Amino acid sequence: MLNFIFASSLKFLLCAIQFNFTISKFNLLSMMNIGDKIKFFREKKGYSQAKMAELLNMSVQGYGNIERNDTDISYSRLELISKELGVSPEMIVGFGEKYHFVQSSNNLNYNYQNFTDKDLALALEKSQQENQFLKEKIGFLEKEIGRQQEIIELMKKEK
Repeated sequence: MLNFIFASSLKFLLCAIQFNFTISKFNLLSMMNIGDKIKFFREKKGYSQAKMAELLNMSVQGYGNIERNDTDISYSRLELISKELGVSPEMIVGFGEKYHFVQSSNNLNYNYQNFTDKDLALALEKSQQENQFLKEKIGFLEKEIGRQQEIIELMKKEK
């Protein structure tokens, strides 16, 4: 049971590091095209391309063409897509230029805001500090898991 608890804690911390890593991608986000931005929001929503195609009453291939920028997208189609993703069309278009994605390890809700460069630098610094702390905690938990596994093995031998 203890082994499971420590393994679960380790998985949670690895997940938190992955979410905090998102904040370091700001420079890449501004170079994204509309299809990449739609894909980013779709993945954050946890939808597959097939799910989005179904929600939009279109073929998976047709939806895939949108994400690959193989087809032009009308504003009305962008409105439908943004509605299904729970964001505004302006959020999708301006994402990476005006709007940035921030998700902390303590809050699993998405928070979209208009940040200044100073805000982003501070957020990045804080995220890097959190990541360092979490990496150290993971190291500790990995050692603790090893100790617990040794105890379990000793207990098995005593039986």
